[in-house]
Amino acid sequence: TLDGFLFVFADPVKVTVIAGQDVTLTCRAAGNGKVSVVWLTRDNLEPDSVLLYRDEKINEEQQNPQYLGRTKLQSLISTDGEINLTLDSVTEKDSGVYECRVMTEIKSNTRRKRAASESTIIHLRVDPVEPLPYIQSCH
Repeated sequence: TLDGFLFVFADPVKVTVIAGQDVTLTCRAAGNGKVSVVWLTRDNLEPDSVLLYRDEKINEEQQNPQYLGRTKLQSLISTDGEINLTLDSVTEKDSGVYECRVMTEIKSNTRRKRAASESTIIHLRVDPVEPLPYIQSCH
Protein backbone atom coordinates (compact mmCIF):
# COMPACT_ATOMS: atom_id res chain seq x y z
CA THR A 1 0.00 0.00 0.00
CA LEU A 2 1.05 3.55 -0.56
CA ASP A 3 1.75 5.62 2.55
CA GLY A 4 1.59 9.02 0.88
CA PHE A 5 2.12 11.14 -2.20
CA LEU A 6 4.53 13.93 -3.02
CA PHE A 7 3.60 16.05 -6.05
CA VAL A 8 6.15 18.27 -7.80
CA PHE A 9 5.28 20.62 -10.66
CA ALA A 10 7.92 22.30 -12.81
CA ASP A 11 7.61 25.54 -14.77
CA PRO A 12 6.60 25.13 -18.44
CA VAL A 13 9.47 24.79 -20.92
CA LYS A 14 9.50 26.14 -24.50
CA VAL A 15 11.32 24.18 -27.21
CA THR A 16 11.64 25.24 -30.88
CA VAL A 17 13.02 23.02 -33.67
CA ILE A 18 13.02 22.88 -37.46
CA ALA A 19 10.85 20.30 -39.25
CA GLY A 20 12.76 17.12 -40.05
CA GLN A 21 15.01 17.32 -37.00
CA ASP A 22 14.90 15.04 -33.97
CA VAL A 23 13.97 16.68 -30.68
CA THR A 24 14.65 15.56 -27.12
CA LEU A 25 12.08 16.46 -24.48
CA THR A 26 13.26 16.22 -20.88
CA CYS A 27 11.54 15.77 -17.55
CA ARG A 28 12.77 14.68 -14.13
CA ALA A 29 12.01 11.96 -11.64
CA ALA A 30 11.67 12.87 -7.98
CA GLY A 31 13.71 10.33 -6.05
CA ASN A 32 15.17 6.94 -6.86
CA GLY A 33 12.87 3.95 -7.16
CA LYS A 34 10.61 2.07 -9.55
CA VAL A 35 9.48 4.53 -12.21
CA SER A 36 6.42 4.85 -14.44
CA VAL A 37 6.46 7.54 -17.13
CA VAL A 38 3.71 8.79 -19.40
CA TRP A 39 4.25 11.42 -22.08
CA LEU A 40 0.94 12.94 -23.18
CA THR A 41 -0.08 15.45 -25.80
CA ARG A 42 -2.66 17.98 -24.74
CA ASP A 43 -3.82 18.80 -28.25
CA ASN A 44 -7.00 16.71 -28.43
CA LEU A 45 -5.44 13.63 -30.04
CA GLU A 46 -7.03 10.28 -29.23
CA PRO A 47 -5.37 8.40 -27.70
CA ASP A 48 -3.35 11.18 -26.07
CA SER A 49 -0.38 8.97 -25.16
CA VAL A 50 2.91 9.79 -26.89
CA LEU A 51 4.77 7.17 -24.83
CA LEU A 52 3.84 5.05 -21.82
CA TYR A 53 6.53 3.26 -19.76
CA ARG A 54 5.27 1.06 -16.96
CA ASP A 55 6.47 -2.17 -15.34
CA GLU A 56 9.89 -1.72 -17.00
CA LYS A 57 8.55 -1.77 -20.57
CA ILE A 58 7.07 0.56 -23.19
CA ASN A 59 3.38 0.00 -23.91
CA GLU A 60 2.88 0.63 -27.65
CA GLU A 61 -0.77 -0.48 -27.58
CA GLN A 62 -1.84 2.78 -25.94
CA GLN A 63 0.43 4.97 -28.07
CA ASN A 64 -1.10 7.38 -30.58
CA PRO A 65 -0.35 6.12 -34.14
CA GLN A 66 1.17 9.52 -35.03
CA TYR A 67 4.07 8.71 -32.67
CA LEU A 68 4.41 4.96 -33.21
CA GLY A 69 7.98 4.10 -34.23
CA ARG A 70 9.13 7.72 -33.76
CA THR A 71 9.80 7.78 -30.02
CA LYS A 72 12.77 6.63 -27.95
CA LEU A 73 13.19 6.72 -24.21
CA GLN A 74 16.90 7.59 -24.17
CA SER A 75 17.70 7.50 -20.50
CA LEU A 76 15.19 6.26 -18.04
CA ILE A 77 16.93 7.65 -15.02
CA SER A 78 20.27 9.38 -15.17
CA THR A 79 22.22 10.31 -12.06
CA ASP A 80 20.44 13.68 -11.92
CA GLY A 81 16.97 12.18 -12.44
CA GLU A 82 16.57 13.21 -16.10
CA ILE A 83 14.22 11.24 -18.31
CA ASN A 84 14.69 11.98 -22.02
CA LEU A 85 12.17 11.30 -24.77
CA THR A 86 13.43 11.67 -28.34
CA LEU A 87 10.87 12.32 -31.06
CA ASP A 88 12.29 11.49 -34.50
CA SER A 89 11.77 13.56 -37.66
CA VAL A 90 9.34 16.11 -36.27
CA THR A 91 6.77 17.76 -38.51
CA GLU A 92 4.71 20.90 -38.03
CA LYS A 93 1.85 18.60 -36.91
CA ASP A 94 3.97 17.74 -33.84
CA SER A 95 3.76 21.34 -32.60
CA GLY A 96 1.78 21.65 -29.39
CA VAL A 97 1.75 21.13 -25.66
CA TYR A 98 3.23 17.96 -24.17
CA GLU A 99 3.08 16.78 -20.58
CA CYS A 100 5.42 14.34 -18.89
CA ARG A 101 4.13 12.64 -15.75
CA VAL A 102 6.59 10.61 -13.70
CA MET A 103 5.54 8.42 -10.79
CA THR A 104 8.35 7.10 -8.60
CA GLU A 105 7.60 4.41 -6.04
CA ILE A 106 9.85 4.88 -3.05
CA LYS A 107 10.32 2.28 -0.33
CA SER A 108 11.13 3.53 3.14
CA ASN A 109 12.86 1.76 6.01
CA THR A 110 9.48 1.03 7.59
CA ARG A 111 8.48 -1.06 4.55
CA ARG A 112 5.80 1.42 3.63
CA LYS A 113 5.77 2.80 0.13
CA ARG A 114 5.14 6.31 -0.95
CA ALA A 115 4.88 7.76 -4.42
CA ALA A 116 6.54 10.88 -5.72
CA SER A 117 4.87 12.34 -8.79
CA GLU A 118 6.38 15.00 -11.02
CA SER A 119 4.75 16.79 -13.95
CA THR A 120 6.51 18.79 -16.66
CA ILE A 121 4.77 20.84 -19.38
CA ILE A 122 6.63 21.45 -22.66
CA HIS A 123 5.46 23.78 -25.43
CA LEU A 124 6.95 22.42 -28.66
CA ARG A 125 7.06 24.59 -31.77
CA VAL A 126 8.15 23.03 -35.04
CA ASP A 127 9.05 25.63 -37.66
CA PRO A 128 8.96 24.80 -41.37
CA VAL A 129 12.19 24.19 -43.23
CA GLU A 130 13.40 27.40 -44.81
CA PRO A 131 13.80 26.98 -48.56
CA LEU A 132 17.31 27.51 -49.88
CA PRO A 133 17.70 30.87 -51.58
CA TYR A 134 17.56 30.72 -55.35
CA ILE A 135 20.87 31.76 -56.83
CA GLN A 136 20.91 32.47 -60.51
CA SER A 137 24.23 31.79 -62.12
CA CYS A 138 25.51 34.03 -64.83
CA HIS A 139 27.33 32.29 -67.66
